[in-house]
Amino acid sequence: MSTSSDFHKDTEGRDTAGPDPVALTQQLVRFDTTNPPVNETQCIQHIKALLDDSGIQNQVLANTPNRPNLIARLPGDGSASPLLLQGHVDVVPSDPAIWQQPPFSGNLADGYIWDRRSLDMKGGIAMMVSAMLRAESEGMIPAGDIVLTLVSDEESGGNQGARYLVEQHPEQFQGIKHAIGEFGGFSFNMGSRRFYPSWWPRNRCDISGSLSVARAAMLHWANKTTP
Repeated sequence: MSTSSDFHKDTEGRDTAGPDPVALTQQLVRFDTTNPPVNETQCIQHIKALLDDSGIQNQVLANTPNRPNLIARLPGDGSASPLLLQGHVDVVPSDPAIWQQPPFSGNLADGYIWDRRSLDMKGGIAMMVSAMLRAESEGMIPAGDIVLTLVSDEESGGNQGARYLVEQHPEQFQGIKHAIGEFGGFSFNMGSRRFYPSWWPRNRCDISGSLSVARAAMLHWANKTTP
């Protein structure tokens, strides 16, 4: 299922299935999910509505009503293990007084989206959701299931988010061997060029078993890091 809002122009001007990731990022950052205080409900429900409209199976799992977590699944043909796409919708507090643009406005100015939330990590969530919706719109059947997991409470320990899911719903991550999670380094200038690193630190974790894989993939940082 698709609607007119499910199409946008790509960088070469071609009609492309799925919502525009830039517009979706702007929508997501306008939901105040500052932690603390806590309430990720509206943001999660917005994403759920997009998935519902596309026909992608999904469910909300929560330990407490205002701390929802969303899991969606795009079925594959079973020739490969599932791939986990995971992100968090809560963000740390911000002081509007030090910003050139309102930090939660999502304004597009000077070629940038201005907000406190896109790097960590609603821009990444917008890309994941857009990719999943595009795959569904184009009738793609991946080799393995694509499992999208969006959690609350990452910024304050994950007890209502990642920890709750892997401890109370480990079946959701059965068979997962690979995951794409929080990513991105801060942009920086070098001479006259601006760089956007896809990874900042190098992470390494020692894990075993499917539950440990899910837990390690959904934590903010791996349990061991190397410079």
